[in-house]
Amino acid sequence: FENVCEKYDLIKILNDVFGEQDTNLILDLSMYMITERSAVFQRFPLWAKRNLLFSSEIRSDSYISNFLENSLSYSKIKYFLSKWGKRHINSGGVYFCYDSTNVNSQAEGVYIVQKGHAKDDPSLPQINTDYVIRQEDGLPLIFSNFPGSIVDMHEAKQIINFLSEISKETPITVICDRGYISET
Repeated sequence: FENVCEKYDLIKILNDVFGEQDTNLILDLSMYMITERSAVFQRFPLWAKRNLLFSSEIRSDSYISNFLENSLSYSKIKYFLSKWGKRHINSGGVYFCYDSTNVNSQAEGVYIVQKGHAKDDPSLPQINTDYVIRQEDGLPLIFSNFPGSIVDMHEAKQIINFLSEISKETPITVICDRGYISET
């Protein structure tokens, strides 16, 4: 994990956006979610006692909950994605593979969970996730979540605009499936 972080300058980028203490917690939580295949942070303190951490202390699940609610703002996440994207877009012609998917959800009271154009069951609310990977090696560059009611073309336009912002000097080619061909 540390080698991957070093190879892609992840710790430096996280430190620039979140500061060292929050970066260490983000890395601890990432390791937890990868190894435990879970985002249930009630078990994090027990897991942390058995594993090496980036942080200097073990955080409680209530601390983690407060951190997720108060320290991870959309503006910080967008800033991170911008720095990450700029760092990993190569010079010259770049090809990006773009796709989106939707995930049905039964969550209530979450603004992003909305009824949309689900392929499986249109009666279920969903969340749309769009992502862009670098074609040469499959490195994830950016992602975004949208309310389930937003149509694919609107999402694609926002993602392409974001790519254009972070790659001003680099000509990009976006590769999409036929569902994205449009006049807009």
